[in-house]
Amino acid sequence: MDVIHSFYQQYLGKPSEFDEMAFINTSGDHLKLEAPKLEAYLARLKNTNYLSESYLKQLKTYYFKCEKSWQEESKDEPSSCLDADIFTCSQDSPELIYDYFTKTSVETTYLTAERIFAQMEENGWRNDFELQLENNKWKLVKLRCDLSLGS
Repeated sequence: MDVIHSFYQQYLGKPSEFDEMAFINTSGDHLKLEAPKLEAYLARLKNTNYLSESYLKQLKTYYFKCEKSWQEESKDEPSSCLDADIFTCSQDSPELIYDYFTKTSVETTYLTAERIFAQMEENGWRNDFELQLENNKWKLVKLRCDLSLGS
């Protein structure tokens, strides 16, 4: 529970630091990633110490796949991959969902000695997570929005 709540305290508590749009160039005919800004974003996520290396690699791959999709899309249409926040599955402002992600009780099930399934649910809103022991620390390896990462 501490890993999930602590991650979201950092993530939702500093929305400008974790704004995924900051590494997307919106000028020109199609959206495009700005690789140095994406790397800085991923480094900030890594520095939270709550996301696994494998998840961060999947996230990077995901954004490069998104960029390929953007090249086929008109800027007048909603862009692929950007319909909801990748970590909250929501379009809500951080202050509206902060309490849910930082205070809702978490039920856990041990899958193995080094892997846990966790679930939060309140008022019909449910989020699933998997955590893995990595360098003697529990880290998030899957979040419900992971489906969009193709894993």
